[in-house]
Amino acid sequence: MRRLTLRVLALALAISVLFVAVWAAQDKEEVEATWTVEGCWIDLTVVPPAVDLGSSINGEDLERLSANDVAVESNCKWIVEIREDDGKIIYKGDYPDPNKPVSDFKWRMNGTAEYKDLSASDQQVTEGGPGSYKFSMDYMVDIRLTDPPGKYAAQLIYTGTTP
Repeated sequence: MRRLTLRVLALALAISVLFVAVWAAQDKEEVEATWTVEGCWIDLTVVPPAVDLGSSINGEDLERLSANDVAVESNCKWIVEIREDDGKIIYKGDYPDPNKPVSDFKWRMNGTAEYKDLSASDQQVTEGGPGSYKFSMDYMVDIRLTDPPGKYAAQLIYTGTTP
């Protein structure tokens, strides 16, 4: 009787293992998803859109640290350049236009040592690779004895390119 019970238990165990093996079967398929990124893109943001450097009362030069914040996002190598829009400083006042040279306006990346003269030609500010980057710009204006009273402005153009 004991042998019969052991045989029945062994048979029951074998059936349950077979039953589990049948129900536990699975099939697996792999799928490869592909895509293409065509070309480079760049997003350049400069804020604020207008910057006031203040007033020169006794002929002192004017300086504004962190005057603009610049943000660049790109999926490729990139370059940011700066230039003056039309190559001249705009003057509004009661005196004849002094034709203040664009080079009297200076710029630099915040934290760098020397200011560079603004120009009507593109000048490289910085470059980078894929990703997101932020930096600030400092500005300075040389005030000359020949600068009559009035309002002055420089139209800065920032350009981001992916070479």
